[in-house]
Amino acid sequence: MTPRGPLLVTGFDAFANVERNVSGELAAAHDGRWLGGMSVVGRRLRVSWTSAWEELRTHIDSLHPAGILMLGVAYSPFVRLEVLAMNAAFPEADVEGAVPADLALRRIDPSAAAGYWSTLDLDHLERRLRDNDAIWAAPGTAGRVGVTRWAGAGSYLCNFVYFCALRDFSVQLPIAFVHIPSVEYFATKEPLFLESNLTEAVSSLVENVAQMIRAGERDGCAAR
Repeated sequence: MTPRGPLLVTGFDAFANVERNVSGELAAAHDGRWLGGMSVVGRRLRVSWTSAWEELRTHIDSLHPAGILMLGVAYSPFVRLEVLAMNAAFPEADVEGAVPADLALRRIDPSAAAGYWSTLDLDHLERRLRDNDAIWAAPGTAGRVGVTRWAGAGSYLCNFVYFCALRDFSVQLPIAFVHIPSVEYFATKEPLFLESNLTEAVSSLVENVAQMIRAGERDGCAAR
């Protein structure tokens, strides 16, 4: 049975030294597509402590998605399936020059759990992706996009919106965050794969996540 709502895919706008944020580009490029038996809505989020979560919450409230796949960029030469969002933020300035205000002990929400696990089965997602060995492989494999589960989404806006989404919607929705290589990686001396490979890989990622949501393949994790 096809879920009633779409798959919401988000990425971020440019920030700091990331003048071109491929996560936002790829999220927007998938807007209006039909993949894995689901409609896809792609949206960009501003890299702002005050507005990023508000924007995402507005999209969730208006679209009533069947699941959420969030994308961000990281300085790593492979794709990271982030298993955990932490209740912590580093006071790094956003695009407005602002830092998160008055974070006691660097906590995002003092009343919430220390962290939340993804509510999509990322073990199974990793296996599904690597089964498509024309595109995906273990990190470090030349000519294909490396993918692996990762233990934390950092301490900046990526982790912040991931944490807030899981805090408020983990019971209702399968939610995952995936870091993809930034465009700066492809300017390095010998990248293992091309940006075009990453574009193809993200479409494969979106399709697999949609298929899993249709099949009800979430892990049911609650706060731990």
